[in-house]
Amino acid sequence: MLRRRSTTRSIVLHLVLIAGCALFAFPFVWLISTSFKESDEIFTYPPQWIPKIPQAVGASPYVAADEYDAMARPENMTRARWEELRPAIRRAIWEKAKPRVTEDLPGLQKELVRGLWDEAYKAIPDEVWQGTEAEIIRAVTDRIDADLFEKTWRRVVRSLCFGNITVQDIELNQARVPDPPEGAPRWRSDSAGFTFESVSEGTKGHTQARYSFAEGDVLRFEAALELPIPPERFRGLSIGLRADKSWHPLELRMELGGKVYRSEEPLRLANDLWQEAIYQMPSEEDGSLRVREYLLLQEEEGKSSSCTGRRCLLHFTLTRSSRAAAIWYKFTRNYTDALRYIPFWRYTLTSVFLVAMNVLGQLVACSLVAYSFARLRWPGRDVCFVVLLGTMMLPPQVTMIPVFLIFKKLGWFNTLYPLWVPSFLGSAFFIFLLRQFMKSIPTDLEDAAKIDGCSFFGIYWRIILPLIKPALAAIAIFTFMHAWNDFMGPLIYVSDQRLYPLSLGLFIFQTAHRAEHGMLMAASTLMTLPVVVTFFLAQRYFIQGVTLTGMKG
Repeated sequence: MLRRRSTTRSIVLHLVLIAGCALFAFPFVWLISTSFKESDEIFTYPPQWIPKIPQAVGASPYVAADEYDAMARPENMTRARWEELRPAIRRAIWEKAKPRVTEDLPGLQKELVRGLWDEAYKAIPDEVWQGTEAEIIRAVTDRIDADLFEKTWRRVVRSLCFGNITVQDIELNQARVPDPPEGAPRWRSDSAGFTFESVSEGTKGHTQARYSFAEGDVLRFEAALELPIPPERFRGLSIGLRADKSWHPLELRMELGGKVYRSEEPLRLANDLWQEAIYQMPSEEDGSLRVREYLLLQEEEGKSSSCTGRRCLLHFTLTRSSRAAAIWYKFTRNYTDALRYIPFWRYTLTSVFLVAMNVLGQLVACSLVAYSFARLRWPGRDVCFVVLLGTMMLPPQVTMIPVFLIFKKLGWFNTLYPLWVPSFLGSAFFIFLLRQFMKSIPTDLEDAAKIDGCSFFGIYWRIILPLIKPALAAIAIFTFMHAWNDFMGPLIYVSDQRLYPLSLGLFIFQTAHRAEHGMLMAASTLMTLPVVVTFFLAQRYFIQGVTLTGMKG
């Protein structure tokens, strides 16, 4: 009986521990999963817990199979009645939408009906669902107007589209590239399975690309431009683009002014909203800490172009991505964008420097002072220790302004000195912790060392420090976490962006990209990982109990 109770108690205890671990790990898991999501996956209700998996796209336009879930049953309708009416509702929705359908794509009917139902049924009054079949179908189809159809169509059917092209000169003036003469298309392709057509969308027009990788994994197309500015004043160009979320890489090769340029990295077709694909010539801005939202154009050495005057040729290469590659690029996009948009490694190096100096300063200063309080006898020792403990009663908000004025008088404002030099003066709490730990060490070891002729510093270095390693490790971990996550200190003392640590750099990034929650979560994950890794590598020092018995016998 007792054995059974012990087993039951053990099982319950383990279940409680597992539940507690899951509860405390949930925020971190949510942080990582959000860093894998696109914006449309984050701002959804109900929340989407698992990131979407990209489709394998071999042709475009294509039907998105992950935009809408299966047709949901209205809350005020019984399951039996819903199963009875659903086929008729599905047919009625398709008949209403069919006249507006302009594409014949695989799976279009199923996904379009799902989308129209999802967009329409939520706005229908509850009492309608208690009516007859004809009344319900009429209420649903009446909701499907032109605007609702266009909204659903844009989410269900994805395509690669190009809009207006603008150029920027060296004085940052922008000018739109004029349309080509009538009968002379701007976009053209020699690859099989790649065509272009003009499409009107509301009051605007754009060019839609149709492509298929049925005959190869690489497709090429080009655009001929007549620039409104001379080549010597050219700084960059911006192309209106609506990608198709295929995650295929798109590379640019540009001929202008007798020279050939190539984009430093490919553009991923990752978004189905209109955006600007910006390409820019090298400039002093490239090495600055400013947010870089453009792709750099590099000149190809040893190659020349036949383009003269203001004529410019844009050669694009579209390469097929496998589904595995698409998943990889999708899950790492927020991380690569975060590394591109902020000088992450510069901020990280600053944080590593501050962490190293703070940990070193606290370990050296606190251990020396604690040793003097615990093992040495000198006049006024106990009074000084009481004064030291009294400083722990002062809130940091009280001393913040006086300390700032001191550092400013020293000329340390807008430097890193205020963020690490004070650590070499010690911390009252850590000194108290080490003193209590040292007082538990038997004096027999110290007396034996004195008999052997060891100095006070030798006793500290050879005997005391090795015996207080667990306490030193705990102090190092606490100091690391404080210095790594410190935000208030850099915010007060540093104004030069080149000196920002990672904590302050992420704050600046958040203010500039407030709506880019995926990138913010990715950058936060990169900042959190060192703390998590440090905890798991050093967790035994948090729970390790050391019993120092001195000498055996």
